[in-house]
Amino acid sequence: MFEIRQHRLLRRVSLRKMAQDCDLDFRSLSAYELGKRQWPLQALATVCDYLGLPRPVDAVYCFSWTEHLRSQQWHRWSLEPETASTWAQQRHTYSASYKELSPKRTPPLHFLEAVRCDSGLEALAWSQLCEAGARPAAASPVALGFAPYALVDPRGFGLGLKQRPCLWHEDEYLLFPQVTLLVQGRLYRPDALLLDFRSGCWHLIEIDGGGHNSEYDLQRDLVLHLRVFRFTSGGITGLRFASDLQTSRSSVCPPGR
Repeated sequence: MFEIRQHRLLRRVSLRKMAQDCDLDFRSLSAYELGKRQWPLQALATVCDYLGLPRPVDAVYCFSWTEHLRSQQWHRWSLEPETASTWAQQRHTYSASYKELSPKRTPPLHFLEAVRCDSGLEALAWSQLCEAGARPAAASPVALGFAPYALVDPRGFGLGLKQRPCLWHEDEYLLFPQVTLLVQGRLYRPDALLLDFRSGCWHLIEIDGGGHNSEYDLQRDLVLHLRVFRFTSGGITGLRFASDLQTSRSSVCPPGR
């Protein structure tokens, strides 16, 4: 980690000026500098650019969606086009739940069209995360340290350093919908892959709708050897997904760790 504070002082830039110029919260920035809170990747990248420092590897491989669109013409980690059902297509079901949710933070259409989404429940769950503060982004799971299994892109080739669309909640998690794993010669596609910033661990997310085969799910869980967070359709249509996810994460790594 770069000594941000040392470089800032050498440049004779006040913390308040850097916060204003980088459009960051002054108190949060102070906590990041003093090591009281973990640097969010985007904030760290912004400050490194501001001070003329090279970005850390993690910050290079995680882009806000706006930054991804701005740089996709030149960086070599562009997204593969999504050919299956997408969030944009699945967002029109469960109208009663959407009416109650009254979403005001829905990502732009071009992001929704880039996210594979196999059910309306998934779309409703991701919408709840957006309302709870998650933002659209693009990142490389491999570059961010996912190593248990090989990842495959929508065309069936190795993902490599290619990015995937994801939901990014600063200081909390990155969630990658519908990422395909290659395990012992077989392909597995959980509903989402989650990187928890608090613990540094990767988890799987499964939404148990009506089409789930519990016996198959159990066999797959035994093969994958990754912790699985499972959520019911009732919890999602009841708009409890964001809080239930927080509860699941806290059960693994309590707040403050």
